[in-house]
This record gives sequence, C-alpha cells and structure tokens, in this order.
Amino acid sequence: MTGRDPQPTTRQRSNRASGPHFPDRLVCSLLLVLFLAWSSVLSAQESAPVRTGASAPAGGSVGGMGSGASAVLDDRKNAAADPGQAPDVPLDVEPLPPPPSIPTPAPVPPPVADIAAPPYHVSEVAIDGVMNGDRADLTVRINIEVNRAGGWFDVPLRLGQAHIYRQKSSGVGSRLPGQPALQDDGLHWRFFGQGQHTLEFELGVPVRSTPSGRQMQLSLPVMPPLFEAQVRLRIPGGNYIVRSSNREAALRTEFDAAKNETVVTGGSPAGRLELSWQDRNLRPPADGVASTTYTLRRRGAGWEMDAQQTLIRMESPSNEILIRIPEGFEFNDVTGPLLEDREEVPGRPGWFRLNFVEGVSDRIELRWKLERPLGATQPLLSLSGFEIESVRTHDGRIRILPAQGLQLFPQQSSLRYVERVEDIPPVGEPPAMLTYAFSASDWRLTLELRPIEPLFACRPRVDLNIREDLATLTAAFDVHEEAGEVTRMVVDVSALEAAGWMPAIGPRLASSGATMTRSGSEVTFEWASTSSGPKFAELRYERSLKGAEFNFLVPPPVPAATWTEPAVVTVRAADPLRIDVRAATPTSEPQVESAVPSENSRLIGAFRQAVASEPLAVHGSVEARTISATANVYVEAVETRRMTVEQQVMLDVRYGRMDALRLNVPPEFPVTPGAERLAFQVWVDGREVTDLEWTSGSLRVPFARPRIGLIRVSIRYALPRTPEQAGMTVPVVLTPDVKFHELTMEASPAARTGINVADSNWKEIVTSSDRRRWSADPQAESAAITFESGRPLVQERAVISAAFIRTELTPGGVHRTVASYEIDRSGDTLTITLPPSATSQGLTINGLPAETLPTPSGTPGNVVTMKVPPAAGDGATRLRVAYDVMPQGGSGAIGRVRVAFPQFVAGTYIDQLIWKIDLPETDVLFCSPPGMSRLFEWQRVGLFWRRVLSPAYLATLKDAGFEADGTQTGVEGYAYRQIGAPASLVIWTIDRSLVILIGAGVTLVLGFAFWTIRSLQNVVVLLFLAFLISVAGLWFPEAIQVLLQPALVGVVMAMAATAVDGRTRRRRYRSPARESSIQPAVRTPAPKVNDPLRSTILRPTGSDHGVPR
Repeated sequence: MTGRDPQPTTRQRSNRASGPHFPDRLVCSLLLVLFLAWSSVLSAQESAPVRTGASAPAGGSVGGMGSGASAVLDDRKNAAADPGQAPDVPLDVEPLPPPPSIPTPAPVPPPVADIAAPPYHVSEVAIDGVMNGDRADLTVRINIEVNRAGGWFDVPLRLGQAHIYRQKSSGVGSRLPGQPALQDDGLHWRFFGQGQHTLEFELGVPVRSTPSGRQMQLSLPVMPPLFEAQVRLRIPGGNYIVRSSNREAALRTEFDAAKNETVVTGGSPAGRLELSWQDRNLRPPADGVASTTYTLRRRGAGWEMDAQQTLIRMESPSNEILIRIPEGFEFNDVTGPLLEDREEVPGRPGWFRLNFVEGVSDRIELRWKLERPLGATQPLLSLSGFEIESVRTHDGRIRILPAQGLQLFPQQSSLRYVERVEDIPPVGEPPAMLTYAFSASDWRLTLELRPIEPLFACRPRVDLNIREDLATLTAAFDVHEEAGEVTRMVVDVSALEAAGWMPAIGPRLASSGATMTRSGSEVTFEWASTSSGPKFAELRYERSLKGAEFNFLVPPPVPAATWTEPAVVTVRAADPLRIDVRAATPTSEPQVESAVPSENSRLIGAFRQAVASEPLAVHGSVEARTISATANVYVEAVETRRMTVEQQVMLDVRYGRMDALRLNVPPEFPVTPGAERLAFQVWVDGREVTDLEWTSGSLRVPFARPRIGLIRVSIRYALPRTPEQAGMTVPVVLTPDVKFHELTMEASPAARTGINVADSNWKEIVTSSDRRRWSADPQAESAAITFESGRPLVQERAVISAAFIRTELTPGGVHRTVASYEIDRSGDTLTITLPPSATSQGLTINGLPAETLPTPSGTPGNVVTMKVPPAAGDGATRLRVAYDVMPQGGSGAIGRVRVAFPQFVAGTYIDQLIWKIDLPETDVLFCSPPGMSRLFEWQRVGLFWRRVLSPAYLATLKDAGFEADGTQTGVEGYAYRQIGAPASLVIWTIDRSLVILIGAGVTLVLGFAFWTIRSLQNVVVLLFLAFLISVAGLWFPEAIQVLLQPALVGVVMAMAATAVDGRTRRRRYRSPARESSIQPAVRTPAPKVNDPLRSTILRPTGSDHGVPR
C-alpha cells in the first residue's frame, strides 16, 4: 500500500474540482478504478489511504502513520469506539463513486453476521521482553478474532504507556490504525475481514525507580473473562523478588545463576501488567509499622502470652522478616494466613526468621503463643515486647488477666514507654485486670507477685458400703476455691478412728495430683502450686463386723476449710442385710458417687449430716430372703372366637435377689403339649421375655439380671370360645415360688360386653368407680364367668380437661354456638343434652362424624348418645358440637341474654371452660356474667378506648390444647374463663347509640341544670354526685366504664354550651359603641328596710346572680 499514491476522498475530489490540477487528478482516479476492477478485490474499493510523513499522535500511535487514515469516513459516522467495549455494529465507510464513463461491477452483499456473537474479541496477548536499565524492551503479540464480515471494526489496544518502535501484522482482510476518542485512550486499530488478525509490536516501556526497587506499568487490551495475558520477562543483573499490585496476577520467578538473571513467567488478567522488583540481597528499609496486643494469663504451671500482631510494610518486597520474641518466654506457636514456614536464626537466641508466600501483600497478620514457667520463688515478673527488624514504629496494648492465687502490683519505677489505659476486651476475651498502652518496641513492665490467702469451701461426700463382715467408708472432699490458691488442706479423723474405724490398705489418691501425709489424728493433703483444674481428695476407712446383728457409729471426717458444707452420706448394703440408720436427716439430693455399687449391694438411702452434729448410728442384721406377691386378672377383650386375658403379678423381693420366676400352667388350660412356652406372652417391667423355658411342668421366666425390690410380671394369653357360649372359666396362673396374698379380677370397658362372676368365691367391689372389679381368696385357681349379652355398653364417667365454647349472636337474634371438648377419659358411650329448642348442626369426634345410638322411647329429642372410639395412645379425644338456638322473644335496646350450654350425664367432670361471645356490630357488652375471669382488657384504639382480647386469651387456649380460632389479640371481643362448666350464662347488652344517648345526654342535662339552677352551683352537690357514681361503680363497675366515655363527651358539650351562653350574656351588658362619655348622674334611692343587700363583694359588677327577681 505504501507504493501507491494516496487516493483522495469524495470530499477532497469535490473540493479540488475547480482547481487548476483537476484533469490530472481525474485521470489518476480513473486509472485507479480500472486497476481495482481488474483485480476484483472488493476490499481495495473500500480501503482508506495512508498518508505518509505525518507525525504520530500522542498516546502510542505507530510512527509514520497519522490521523489522515480515517479521513474516508463521513463526519457524522466518524465516532471512535469505546476503548473498554467493542462496538456492536460495524463502522460504515463511504465508498468511492466510479466515473460516469466507466461502468463499475455490482457490489457483493456482505454475509449476514450472527446477532448473538460479539463483533470481535481479543483471543491472545503474549508479552516477551527484557529489562534494560530505565526501560523495558518488549515484544507484544496480539490476536484479534473478527466474528462479523462486511465492515470495519475499531478495536482499542490500549498500550498507552509504551513507545512503539515497529509493527507487523498478518491475517485475513485488512488492518489500519484508528483514531482514539480521547487523548489518553491509547492505541486503536481497525480491522476488516472475518477471521483472525495478528499484530506484533516492538515497543519500550519506561521503568521508574522507587525506594523499594523498580516498577513498570503497561495497560493491555481487554480480553474475555478467564483470559489472561501471557508474560515472560528477563531481569538481568541478579536475583530479584518480583511482586505485582494486580492481585489476580499469577507470576513465578526463576533465577538463572549462569546468566545472573531472573526470569518472570505467568499470566496477568484484568488488562494490566504491573510489576515491581528488588534485589533479594538488599536489606529492606526500616519503614514498617507494627501493632501488637499482648494478653498475659496464668495457665496451669506457668504464664501464657497470646500476641495478636499486625505488620504493615510500606515499600518492602521481601518475603521474610526477622523477629525476636520477648525475653524470658519460650516459643510455642505462631500462625498467620500468609505464613509459609519459620526457623530459628543460628547464633541469635530468641530470633526467628518468618518466611511468607511469594508476592506477599503489605499487610501481614500473625498470632503468637508464648510460654513461661511460673517461678514460685520469683517475686517479680519482668515483661518486654517483640523486636522486629525493618520496623520503625511499634505500638499496641498489654492486657494482664487476673491470675489465680496471686495479686499483681506494677512497679512504677520500672515502667518504660507504657501508660495505664482503660481496657477494651476483644471479642470473646475476658476483661483484663491491668491494661497498658506502649509506644515503642523496647517497652518494659515489671509486676510484683504476692500470694493471696486462700479462701475455699469444702463439701464432704461419704459413701458407706456395708457387707456381712466388713463396712467400708470412702470420704471424698470437693474443694471450691473462692480466693487465692489452695495448696494444703488438713482433715481431722480423730472421731472416726475413735469409733473403731481403721485406715484401709493402699488408700486411693485424688486424680488431681494431691499427696497425702498422716500426722497423729490429722491427714494432710497437698497440691502443687502449678496444678490446674478442680481439686479433690479421698480417704478410705474400714471396720470389721461380726455376728448376725451389729451396731456402729459413723462420725464424718472434718476438713479444715474456710466453709464446710454438711456432709452427704450415701448408705449401701448387701442384699441379706437389714439396715436402720438413726440420728440422720434423709435427703433426695442427687450425688456424684465415688464408688460404683456392686451387683450384690443395694441403696439404703442418702442422708445429710452437719459437721458438729451427732454421728450416724447404724443398726444391721442378717435376714433371710422374703418374697411377697399380688395378682390381678384383667379381662382385656371378648371377641366372637376368643377372649384375651392379661394377668399381672407384682413381686416384692427383699434381702436377696431373684434371677427367674416359675409359673404353673393350670391343668384345664387349653394348650397343646410341647407348646406351653408358645401359649403365653410374658413381660418383665415392660420388657418382653422371649427365652421362656418349659421345665418340670412349669414355665420358667428368666430375668435379665438378678433382681431385688419391686418386679412386675405380665402374662398375656387367649382362651377360645364360641358365639353361643354363655360362660367360661378363666384360669389363674400361680407360681410355686410364692403364694399370692391378694387376688383381684376386673373387666375392661373395651371388652364390649358385660361380665358377671358366678363363682361364689369372688365378691364384687361395689366401691370401684372406674370399672367393675372383684376380689377372691388369694389361692383361688379359676373364676367362672358368664356373659350378659343384653347388658348395655359400659358408660364410664367422662373426664373433660377443657371446653372451648364460641357463641355468636347474629343480628337476627339466633344464638350460633360451637362447643369443643378435650375428653381425657370416657366409657364406650357418651350422652350429651343440648339446650331446649336447639337445632343440631353436627357432632364430630376427632374430626369425623359421631356415631349416634338410638334413644329409648320417651327420651327428649335434645338428648344424644354417641359411641366414643378409644383414644390413640395417650392423646385426648376431641368432641365438637355445633347447634343454633332461637330464643323466645326479641331483645330490646338494653337486653338480658341467656346462653345455654350442652350438659353431660351426672358425675362428668369438666376442668375449665373458655367462652368467647361475638356480638353484632350494633351492640356492646353492658354487663359480664358474674364469677368468670375476663380474658379481655380496655385498650385505647385511636381516640377512644375499647375492650380487646388480651394476650392471656391465646395463652389460655394454647395451654388447654385448643388452636387459635383466627381471632388475634388486640381486636374488639369478649372472652371468659371459669373452672367447671355451668348450664348457662347471662349477659346484658346495650345498643351503641343508646350508650351515647345515655352517657352524653345525662351529662349534658346535668350541665344545663348546673348552669340554670343557681342552688345547684355548689361544691357539695358536685361531691355528692361523684359519691353516687362511685357507689354505683361498686355494684355495676362495667356499666359505669361503658358509659364513662360518652359522659366525658357530654361534659365537653356542656362546657361548650356554658361558654357560648356566658359570651352572649356579656354582650347583653356591654355599653353602646358611640354613647357619649358625659352621662347624667342618677341618684340611687335609699334601700328599704326589707330590700336585700346588693353588695358586689361576692359577685362581679353587672351580674344579677344571687339577686332575687
């Protein structure tokens, strides 16, 4: 292109048409058009000329290429592309018109571009170069992918900091430099032709020097996400540390010792390359800033210092720091998010070299853990801080936490660069006892350590284990330190040894590290001053027992503590022993047992014994094992083909243990020989026994372990029957191990039939209230029963835990009621009586329609009997009754309303009733039913006070097991609560308009009466009226509260009327507006003897108040 003459644009040709050289220009243009048509190159027709010899524009244009390259564009279309974003449409170029005499070929239409694809994108940026003194000589290769054909696209290449030496390009189509929209927009390049275009620049970038090394910056073309520029740079002259302020850059450095140069490779995203480097062998300048917070605490056998440290380095690219830990402390651990490793510096005690990750940031966070022995013989504790190389400023705080058993006093003469400040504990840290702020790294602080006199409480725990020949006493002492540190405790055992107790061989030592020494009748426990954790000690004594009966005393050991709590003595004994403990107070406080009870011992009880009280007196005797038993035969269900029976045997085993129970199978029991153990289901204390054994004509029930005390054995079996069978014999399962001393039998309501015992040995217990029950001779072997098919279903008295009734008074006068009941216990049927003239709207049990039973003739129509299904598990049965009642006669403006509730059979107990009543919008509640607790309260709503449901309403519903009915608290409503369920409740209602008429009207009438009747204008009258209102409030408080608000409105109206009347009267006595100031004097006649004294002392001038008319 540089070998041809520049082609003028259309505007240039039009401007030069009138000049003297127009024919020559025209001939050249014609020849050029013929050449282009002959070569059939479409891009040559649309290309713009390149004007040589023009100066390069500022901001990185190629030398020798000026701005005239874009002169072919129309002024309206010559808009530069945004350097950070590719244009969405190609730039239009004005084509050259052909001469009139020479026909031009028809233009080929460009291919349709994909609308979804961007016009272009930068696919690769590769940078290779070397640092030469104050500049970096780089070779930058850029690949641009043009995705659309048929137009020119302006691509911002940036490179604004570079000086371009030369440029090469390759690829499809054409490429020309473009014109940036702004002066600092960098280099732009225009491309034509779909496909890949490659540009290669040789350029130089300035390198500037800083106190911390050298730096270089270069802006690069913007690439798609996740693309990054590939960098390979050589830095000759030494081993350098290279860092980048672009945190997204991933760079790696290698030192070539043979060439003495550092090679940097990696990627740099985000369209920028920023590098700084410094020689590794150069010592970084002391320009760092450090801030450290020290926390000193006592930890077990020594001191622990926790240091939270922040280092800020201004211009240092070094990846290592040298730090000396505080004097007297030993290194434990150091952590940090950027810390790579650490090592001790040889020949420099206490110094550590910390190495960080390559390219570490300027801010470094570290956390140190240091330790120091307690030093019990050292009364002083000297503290100092870290010494950090390359740190100019070091400040922070020193937090000293309370030390157990020590008082800390700072030595004022030894303080250096520290100042006492208020403590601000970090998150999660306890408050400090002393807090200092330091301003230099060589601060000093010395603390004087003074031991605190220990104050502690001791709680003795005594475990007494008695066997037939030996009694063992184990005393444990729990030490609770209140102040100071406990290192020694003395226990007086003189009373214990005087009672015949001897120290056991090899006493156990406390696990907290206590050592025990004896001196006469005292035992001394000592703990090391460096011990940590809870402290306790143990003693063990024994005494021998002889004979079948014995007595001994148990005086508790007495510890010498600041506070000694009463000892808790736990007494255990072997199974054959009967133990009586006297002179002791039983306690139910749970204890932490020091000795695990053996299999052959049982707990007698726990007793509380004060220190100065009398010792426990124990009496014991060896007894033989005794077993007592009771049995109850329970007829669980009677079906068409069988009857299910469950027999419960309660065993009370004393002074010994049982490992099994034998059961005799009755001779008349219908069981197949060899299948005896399969005919029964046996449970022991609720656990089913599956390994039954049939031996020697009896069934053996093994226990999981030898048992003592109460044992419950349940035996369940079924007896076959026929539907026509009128009676059966129920066998009683006996045991050869013990004889029953009580035998009972009962029938379950779920049996669905009546059972009558025909055997004369069985007597019915008529006082049983819940179900039918009989008793017999304890050695009875069976019970002959008969079935009464005509007997009605069992009606067990119901127990209702709560009832929630909601009544709505409709404007038409209908009482619409929905009653819900929580039935805890009931029989097979339940009878309910609805109010007279009630219309049932449905009965449901647990959400399902209730199954009603036919009522005998003559029964009122409002009596309903329904079947009650058994409750699932331990849950209650929910009964819901809905009905409407039309009361006799209508209610007036003030009406007395009686609401009737459903009634159950006599003896049904209802724990509590919750009643909510909804009134029409035109009525309000005038008087509540007496004897009920209100679940609403007065609350201001706007300008007036209304009665709204209180939070106690929802809480009461929740406690009773009912869900909220959709009514929220804070809305107008009326609800009550009462123990039991009355047959009906009475309320009084009043029309809202009548409330205003009575309250405001009466008050207004009284106001006019006070204003017009002079004799009523007296304080006594006002007090008497207030007294009458107070007396009425004693009997009718709610009515007075309802009328109080409209009464206040009437007072306001009366006061307004009084003010208007007073103003009218003042105008009546006012003088005329233009009356002459000269008035003739009128002589007032002398008053008569009987005339009243018209004095103005007690009344204003011009007022006729008090003057007789």
